[in-house]
Amino acid sequence: MGMNINTDKTETQLIGRYRGSCDIKLEGQVLNQVEDFVYLGGLISSTGSSQPDVRRRIGLACDDVKRLAKIWKSKATSKTAKVQVYETMVLSILCYNSETWTLTA
Repeated sequence: MGMNINTDKTETQLIGRYRGSCDIKLEGQVLNQVEDFVYLGGLISSTGSSQPDVRRRIGLACDDVKRLAKIWKSKATSKTAKVQVYETMVLSILCYNSETWTLTA
C-alpha cells in the first residue's frame, strides 16, 4: 500500500500495575515508552486511572473560564448569554471524554 510507520512519532505504553520497561523495536529502532499521552483529546495514563484525565480537563476548563473573564464582567452581556457561553465553552471542555472515565467507590 506504500504506507510506512514513522518510528520518530510512534510511542509505546504499558498499562497496568507492571512498572517496567518494554523495549519494542521497529526497523531496528527502539520505540520511545511514555507514561501518559493524549489520544483523541483524552489523557491515557499508564496506571489505567482516569484521575490524570479528570485533572487535565478541570485545568483546561479553568483556563477557558479565565480567558472569558471579559464576558463574565461585562454588564452589556445578559445572564442568559453568559450561561449559554458557559455551557458551550466551559462544560463541553470539562465533560469531553467523560464517558470513558472509570468510576470507583
